[in-house]
Amino acid sequence: MNFLNESNFKCAKVHNRKDNQLCGSIQNKPAAIIEKLSGSSISNVNENQCAEVGGLLANFHILGDGFEDYLKDSRDLRWRKDAYTKLKKVLLPDEKKLIEDALVVQQEFNDFALPKGIIHADLFRDNILFDSGKISGMIDFYYSCRVRLSMILHLVANDWCIDTHGKIVTEKLGKAKGIILIDKRIKY
Repeated sequence: MNFLNESNFKCAKVHNRKDNQLCGSIQNKPAAIIEKLSGSSISNVNENQCAEVGGLLANFHILGDGFEDYLKDSRDLRWRKDAYTKLKKVLLPDEKKLIEDALVVQQEFNDFALPKGIIHADLFRDNILFDSGKISGMIDFYYSCRVRLSMILHLVANDWCIDTHGKIVTEKLGKAKGIILIDKRIKY
C-alpha cells in the first residue's frame, strides 16, 4: 500500500511501528497501523462514478507494473480444485456438475497466454470509498496479486453488475463497461 500511497494513489498509508516495522502481530494475528480514509462505500453507483473507478483501476495497473514484491494468487485454479474436492461430498449432483463444468472452463482459460499484471483481486463495491460522490480511496489490498488482467472483468461483473439476489443485470453492464474501458492500455 505504501508503494501506491507514495505515488499519490488514493489509498491509506501504513505507518511504521516503534521498531520501524510495518507489520506485527497482536494475539498471534497480523496487525498494522493504517490511516483511516474519509468516505464510505456506496451500493448504488452511477456511470460517472464507475468511470472514476475505471480511472483509479487503470492507475493501479500502471503503478503495479513497477511493483516487484507482489503476492502469488492464493485462490488459483489448483486452490479451487482442492476446495471442490473437499466440498463435493456435501454437494447435490447438479451443484457438482455446475462446479465441474466451471473448472473445465477455468482450466481452458488458464491455458491462454493472456497479459498478466497486478490486480486488486477484491475490487468489490465495499472496497472503494466515496466522499461527497467522489472516490476518496481504495481499501483491502490483501488479495492483490499478479494474475491475468482479464480477471478484473470477472470481479467487476460479479459485484458491480448484480441485483440483490446475485443475478447479473444486463442494464448494469454499462456500468462495468465504464469501469473497464477507461484503461485502454490493458489488453484483457
